[in-house]
Amino acid sequence: MKSASEQKKRALIGHKIRLKRADKGYNQDVMALELGISQKAYSKIESGETNLSVERVLQIVKVLEINITDLLCSSDDISIEKISKNQSVNFAQRDVTNHNNGLSDSEREQYEKRIIHLEEEVIFLRKLLDK
Repeated sequence: MKSASEQKKRALIGHKIRLKRADKGYNQDVMALELGISQKAYSKIESGETNLSVERVLQIVKVLEINITDLLCSSDDISIEKISKNQSVNFAQRDVTNHNNGLSDSEREQYEKRIIHLEEEVIFLRKLLDK
């Protein structure tokens, strides 16, 4: 039987895979085809039900064109221990000025996508803490 800690790690990795897949505009069928597995088997990867082999992780990062550390390490040093259930984190409600601080539109768009990604990750981690 797997420990709760292992299950949370698998769930977090699956969640990151889902977010990266969505960022690429791929659906589960495309990923399953690229990995040579069924859509149902791929769905279990994203839900954290499947224990991933090193080979499968390498396939996934290749398909998604991401760095393996992006997938396996906690992003921006956010760890489950640092997020409190009562902590209110809302990156979207920032006081944004009308200038771009020297950023191109493309860079600003990338930062905005990253903020949304982090907000989703915080929500996901809070749900894990509630279990």
